[in-house]
Amino acid sequence: MRYHHRLISKNLWKALPVRAAASSSLGSCGLPKHLCREDGPNVRDLAWFARQAYNSASELRPPIASKGWNYLLDESHSIPSEGVHIHTWKRSSDVVIACRGTTWDEIAHVVGAVSLFNSSLRSSSSVMPQAIENQLHEQMLQWGIKGLKGAGTATRLVQEAIAAHDGCRVWLTGHSRGAALQEYVGLSCAEQIEAVVSFESPGLPRWIVDKGTPDHSKFVHFFTYPNWINLLNQSINPWQRYHIPAKLSYEATTWDFVQQCVMADASRCLNWASLALPLTRAFGLAANSAGTEIKALQLAKLVPLWATTSGSSPLMYLRGLGWLSSLKLCTDDVLLAHSMDGIIEQLFHAGGAAAIVPISRWPSDEEDLLTQANAKLLQRHIAQFLRDQFLFGQVDLPGIHHLVQEDMGREAMFQARMHRLWGPRWELGSSGEVTRRMSPN
Repeated sequence: MRYHHRLISKNLWKALPVRAAASSSLGSCGLPKHLCREDGPNVRDLAWFARQAYNSASELRPPIASKGWNYLLDESHSIPSEGVHIHTWKRSSDVVIACRGTTWDEIAHVVGAVSLFNSSLRSSSSVMPQAIENQLHEQMLQWGIKGLKGAGTATRLVQEAIAAHDGCRVWLTGHSRGAALQEYVGLSCAEQIEAVVSFESPGLPRWIVDKGTPDHSKFVHFFTYPNWINLLNQSINPWQRYHIPAKLSYEATTWDFVQQCVMADASRCLNWASLALPLTRAFGLAANSAGTEIKALQLAKLVPLWATTSGSSPLMYLRGLGWLSSLKLCTDDVLLAHSMDGIIEQLFHAGGAAAIVPISRWPSDEEDLLTQANAKLLQRHIAQFLRDQFLFGQVDLPGIHHLVQEDMGREAMFQARMHRLWGPRWELGSSGEVTRRMSPN
């Protein structure tokens, strides 16, 4: 399994379209050069803080690769009713304010995520009069089911932290919806902060961005792979957008992965049998009634009826598990690609910032991606589901081949799935534009 990462980096990603990126080149801190500061935080520090924002106070830890950071209790806040959770850290003259994203066990977080999605769908309608649409839009903003729930609260708390640390360099960071909240805040106070560094941000609707500062040079976006969350809106600053290849926490084969691979191939065998055996049995019965002795077809008569019908067959239970496994694999695509853990693993254990590559093209650059292209994307997901049900030996699908071939494995499968799902709809810039070494702190 130790070879599958090399396989992906040398072979698979060569198939991904690459063109010269217009992105700002990165400095030694892993951020665009004009945002690198002497003794300031680097991309690893900011990613670490964005991940720590999900932890409770008893679980907080300063960055493992940097020293001198202290947690500021008075400037850290948790307001569950608004879905706003902010952690503030300080080292010397630098202050980092991190905001956490959605946790599905809290209602306010779910409402906040739904409201952000609803905001992205605002458009003029030929059916509804514009005046009525505008009135409904404003009413939904007041109800908190449209817009960005918690944005006003986050802005107030960050402004208070900025005022409390006058003269310090303030950095905003966050993951997922937390990144969107920080981007919202940054639009209103760009002149008071050093940068807004977001990880896997769903972005903000254009009508919100247009209300903020027109200078977006302080906004930096880091993404792993395209997924339904980070494609919700277009990036605020597409010229400072970078790819961090999410790395799985466990490269080695685990029992869960073995079970997934064995179940996948077993399910495919059953699916093919459910298609082939009824036909073979029918041909056998027809040949027998015609008086034709065809041994291969006569054997089909031995197949019990319960093995080929959907009634009370016990095999249907196993087939159902296979279908559920395929559906889970589709959700895993989003969870693994969107997780902050994969970014941390990459930055701290797998080559660090050397793997960061500028993004030249991103699927959300397409106008109305989620409203007009849903049919094509849904078809691609359905095709992926069907492939998982019937095809053996595919690098992007689980199966026993991932357990016996040394150039396969969980990470090889995951990255291959990301490439196949979105294909040519995203492009990476030249890796030569990216720093090969992080400056020590």
